[in-house]
Amino acid sequence: MNPALMKIRDDKYSSDEEKIIRDIQQLLTKNRHGMTISEISRNLGINRTLILNVLNLMVGQGEISMRSFGRAKVYTLSSKIPIARLLSLSSDLFLVVDEELFIEDLNDAFASFFKMNSDVIKGTNIIYSPIPHLFSHDIIQALQDASSGTKRIFEDYVGFEGSQFFFRISCIPIQESDFSTKVALVLHDLTLHKKYEEELERQLNARTSELSSSIRRYEVLAEVAPVGIFETDVQGKVIYVNKKWCEITGTDSDEVTGSKWMKSIHRDDREWIKKLWYEHVSEQIPWNHPIRYQKKNGEEVHTLGMAVPLRTDNGEVTGYLGTIVDITERVAAEQIIQNLNEYLTTVLENANDGVATLDIERKFTSCNAAGCKILGYERSDLLGQSIRKLYESDDEFKNNGKEIYLELSQTGHYRGEVNIVRGDGKNRIVEVSISEMKNNGTITGIIILFRDVTESIRVKNEALIQEQRLKTILDGLVDAVCVIDRHGNILYANACASRYLSGSDVLNGEKHQLSEYIPKNELNSLRSYYQKIIDSQIPDSKIICLTIREQNICFLNRAVPIRFGEHSVDAVLSLSLDTRILEHE
Repeated sequence: MNPALMKIRDDKYSSDEEKIIRDIQQLLTKNRHGMTISEISRNLGINRTLILNVLNLMVGQGEISMRSFGRAKVYTLSSKIPIARLLSLSSDLFLVVDEELFIEDLNDAFASFFKMNSDVIKGTNIIYSPIPHLFSHDIIQALQDASSGTKRIFEDYVGFEGSQFFFRISCIPIQESDFSTKVALVLHDLTLHKKYEEELERQLNARTSELSSSIRRYEVLAEVAPVGIFETDVQGKVIYVNKKWCEITGTDSDEVTGSKWMKSIHRDDREWIKKLWYEHVSEQIPWNHPIRYQKKNGEEVHTLGMAVPLRTDNGEVTGYLGTIVDITERVAAEQIIQNLNEYLTTVLENANDGVATLDIERKFTSCNAAGCKILGYERSDLLGQSIRKLYESDDEFKNNGKEIYLELSQTGHYRGEVNIVRGDGKNRIVEVSISEMKNNGTITGIIILFRDVTESIRVKNEALIQEQRLKTILDGLVDAVCVIDRHGNILYANACASRYLSGSDVLNGEKHQLSEYIPKNELNSLRSYYQKIIDSQIPDSKIICLTIREQNICFLNRAVPIRFGEHSVDAVLSLSLDTRILEHE
């Protein structure tokens, strides 16, 4: 475009130019289907060259759009500034088409990558452009789906100039103010990431091959691994355990060979674990199950166990290779949550309230036994005495009295916390609820309901500290920890769970539901499962496979019924470990 023309907008139009632009806008407003250069020139009585220059300027500024029909160029009013111009600084490749797949705009990155002239390709139908031939996927169908309102996101190779590039491709419908639909084609370059993944996969395969060919390397790796590792023969009898396995279970390696390892399992679980293990071995299927061990000193150890069949190149099973992970701290965390709720409930249920009355001179006229105990005085020491004796200073007595009586005069009621000095000299905090006493409309005194909340405040502060410590512990786990009520509301999610659900360490906002993150066909089954846990009040463990953020992930899930929060809501504590973690370990 002529630089002088591009500068017109920045330097402000001359009066003649502004008039031509206004005339063109009015003309195109009356002819919504568009007009050619010749039609505009003829209607305005201005030569084609000047009209063409002004039209090019208006197209560049996004005020009008141009489509090519053969050699003819048709101009129409634009609905808004080109989206690609707004994203000119983006490294993603960006192109916009209308409902009929005519190219309306593209950013510099798109034009540069595919070596295209933006002015030439704008206004042409993408179907007849070189672009579809560069994709191995049917990009036209994806754009048509998006034009119909269905967003399409997929990954695909794009071939260009003898090279292949890997992109995340998004076809996103955009609803315009005039109810027309545009489609944004966004290409995010994943080529380097894909090459890195392929290189990692190549390295992993090489290391796996190395491991299979060298027993010594396997033994060294097993001894330094941070998880317990065991190997069995084809009958499921142990032939090897690493040092960490012995450390977790509290046994020596020579005490667990063959079937002797069953003796280290907790005696209450031994028989059914044994039965379940040999059923898996006989069917030659993978094993995923929690196991509770008991050390010689009686200490219980909770673990997650996983084992897979070892097969020859011909597929023959020669044994099992497995791991155990110590989750005792995680189980303890479950107990901490439960104990904390029970503790807070006990404190509240055992609180004793005091009741006292004062006359208009603020002297005690009555006080019940619980009140005397809270205030630290005998009843005879309070009756007829001013409430001033409970305050540390005259100023505190006066200031607090003004605040209370001001509220009483306006609403007839006061509720708050007051610092007092007990009869034994101890400072306490009492929660008070004060109301006026009246006789035939005349105020005769006040009645005070109160309770000592000093200990409750201390306990609450400690509970907050414990809760924060607990959240810190839970945020450090590799498990995804959630608290979910029977309606599918997410009451709590640790950092790991938040990352699975939303991609960030925390869930934004206050209220969240499973339905926001899990497909409906999987949600009903999961919610029914959690409701069953809540109704039966029996914990359960099983493998759960879910589609989260377009990924299918299998978790080893432990579901425990709890009462959560200050209102003791019936809920499930869900602790989920990504089975891929165990596979990698």
